[in-house]
Amino acid sequence: MRAFSYCDKLVSIRLPSLLKKINDGVFENSHEIATVTIPSSVTYIGQTSFWCKKLTKIYEESIIPPQISSTCFYRDLATKNSISTLYVPIGTKTYYQNYSYWNQIGNIVEDSSLGGIAKIDGIRYFYKNGGAMIISDSLCKGYVSIPSRITVNNKVYLVTAIGQGAFKNSTDLTGISFSSNIISIGDSAFYNCTNLQSLSLPSSIRTIGENSFNGCTGLTTFEIPKSTTTFAVSAFTGCTNIKTFSVADGNTTYEAEAGIL
Repeated sequence: MRAFSYCDKLVSIRLPSLLKKINDGVFENSHEIATVTIPSSVTYIGQTSFWCKKLTKIYEESIIPPQISSTCFYRDLATKNSISTLYVPIGTKTYYQNYSYWNQIGNIVEDSSLGGIAKIDGIRYFYKNGGAMIISDSLCKGYVSIPSRITVNNKVYLVTAIGQGAFKNSTDLTGISFSSNIISIGDSAFYNCTNLQSLSLPSSIRTIGENSFNGCTGLTTFEIPKSTTTFAVSAFTGCTNIKTFSVADGNTTYEAEAGIL
């Protein structure tokens, strides 16, 4: 659907933060557009979506390059090169340079205003605007204590979230503790952490995502924290050894009776 094609009054676009897909040709031939900001929620950008002759600045907020086509952004028909500069979070330039069709954009610049990636004590973080989230490939062993904050380039960031797949397949992880700053646990965050046995969530946790503890067969007990208002039904799929399931006092959203939620 070419909803905004040939819109000659559009100059700058910031797309909404919950957007997941940009369909083919949405902004095609809206040639006055010079700047576009694409949120990290977007995973797919369709053909000729931004076929705009004056588009010179693309701000991509995702640390994982979305899927795009070879005709997503306007290219000079003579040189076949994109006329745009792509701005990405710190530490992600190589990802975009090695990803199909994003590598057609010759000028890729890391921009601190879009946040960045840092690895501290074996754990990978995405940091931005004073907050930090643990992200995938943080394979850890033994007992891990999540810090309340990290420091990157002399700036302090509060660690507030465990991201999607953050500790996925960390089969040697045996225990973990969280600071009171943590408010969300993402989808598949501890997927297949088969030796995870010690787990105590702080009362600050509001969201527990899909399959977040799927396959954690070492867990025998679990308590939903006081502040949790969103709890995915698949969170403990495959946790075959949980014998005690409870809800913390003061939680007004959930209740458990005889170990049943």
